[in-house]
Amino acid sequence: MTISRIISTILKAIPSGTFEGDPEEARRFVQERLAFYAKVLFLVGTVALVVRTISQFALGEVIASGLVLGPAQWIALAACSAFLAVWMFCARGRVAAATLLALDGGAAVIACSGTAIATNLADPRLTMEGHALVVATTVLLFRAIIVPSSPRRTLTVSLAALLPMLVASCVVPRLLGSWLYHSGMPGDGAGPTAPLRAALLIQWGIAMTAIATIASSVIHRLREKVREARRLGPYTIEEKLGEGAMGEVYRAHHALLRRPTAIKLLRPERASEACIARFEREVQATSRLSHPNTVAIYDYGRTPDGVFYCAMELLPGITLRTLVEIEGPIVEARAIHVLRQAAASLAEAHDVGLVHRDIKPANVMLCERGGIFDVVKVLDFGLVRDLGEAADGFGAPPGVVAGTPETLAPEAIRTPEAVDGRSDIYALGIVGYILVAGRGPFDSKSAVDIMRHHIYTRPAPPSDRLGRPLARDLEAVILSCLEKEPADRPPDARSVIAALDACRDAGGWTQEDARRWWEDRGLRIAGARTGARREMSRVPRVDPGAQTVVVEIDGRGDRPGRASVT
Repeated sequence: MTISRIISTILKAIPSGTFEGDPEEARRFVQERLAFYAKVLFLVGTVALVVRTISQFALGEVIASGLVLGPAQWIALAACSAFLAVWMFCARGRVAAATLLALDGGAAVIACSGTAIATNLADPRLTMEGHALVVATTVLLFRAIIVPSSPRRTLTVSLAALLPMLVASCVVPRLLGSWLYHSGMPGDGAGPTAPLRAALLIQWGIAMTAIATIASSVIHRLREKVREARRLGPYTIEEKLGEGAMGEVYRAHHALLRRPTAIKLLRPERASEACIARFEREVQATSRLSHPNTVAIYDYGRTPDGVFYCAMELLPGITLRTLVEIEGPIVEARAIHVLRQAAASLAEAHDVGLVHRDIKPANVMLCERGGIFDVVKVLDFGLVRDLGEAADGFGAPPGVVAGTPETLAPEAIRTPEAVDGRSDIYALGIVGYILVAGRGPFDSKSAVDIMRHHIYTRPAPPSDRLGRPLARDLEAVILSCLEKEPADRPPDARSVIAALDACRDAGGWTQEDARRWWEDRGLRIAGARTGARREMSRVPRVDPGAQTVVVEIDGRGDRPGRASVT
């Protein structure tokens, strides 16, 4: 049986264990890991070369030719340069899968054969195989751990790296023995015999290859298990974007459509019957809505281990909360542009009998969709109430208020069962107030105190809080939404839209203004990608008054009592 047939038999006996899943995701992962692999090889090799050169002069070694670097150092320098090239190539832009496979095998071969040649060139009179094998074993094990690879491929790469080592260790010393002899180094230059070198290399090479292949097999299987754990039906989870009161939000993609998706998971520890009902109501209510300013729901389901999830559109952008925290108050024309879109989303919801009940800056996102900038998306219908149902639907007992203290309407605190679309209009007024003034109408360190202000305190005009004049017509619209009695507010969301359209600055914020802002500042804020990428499709950290809470009415008139986060 020939050597090629033996190798072929071994390869067929080992499961291929190829990296399955999304090919593009696998390619990106391999490129990222290969860049790290080459980076480490470059840094370690460079440090070894520098230490070797310094120690050579410190120990008084003299190169007969008078060169600063000997042949061994030049080989090591060439190998380090190759690793640097692979690192830089993989760190910039997209690299084809076939190229990545070639670079992967080439880096391992260069590392192992370069080590063997360099150590034998350093002094072929000495038995340097131990050093070369230690380096080669480390390199191949490191590759098996870092670079995604099936056991079959790891075996192939290891064998490919072993053969040049065998040639280098057996042939190079014989070829260069006379050259080193004539250059003035003592000894006959013959060194250990080729059969001894070959036996040593084959013996340790087989062990080295077996260990690397086994390590790759174990790690490959673990990666496959992790990949399976990241699958929710047809969706594959990529990274965590944030979390809310009930669930966690992850970036994901559909296996076939390749569409970026946000997946919201219901936490197992919160998976009570009431929470599951609330989660289902949120999905069912949102799926009834089709307005472009309302977040779109794609899918809903449950994993085999009982985790509830829903898939929704992934929104590249920032919440209004983050916008104000970073930018401060925005110009009146832009505030009208934003509020009008949010009111349009609420108009559709109210038409079908749904009350959002948790409109706040953190639940309104500003993003870019299809080349259109400053598109508003209303999020999180977790507290939605269907006016067509006699019961609340949220599962709260009588006397309990659910919502965000910062934006709760007075009637939502006094008589929670009496809320309707005008309660959302009050909350929208608070959002508008924050947009133009940079902060809400009431300051307090306590959520309960903020709710008392909603009931009893008439808000000051936003211009007073801002400290400079604002457009009176927009200020009047915002204050009309903040009337204590629902009957004194605009009767519906379409009335709010009409009032905003009648403002002098309506239409003053153009697509060109929006595009310029997003190119100058928005993309930097929402797309600074490591931390800011997690801002997309998430509820950011906010103050206690901006958190969704459950409030128990203490029974003394209409004064709110204890509040707790839900």
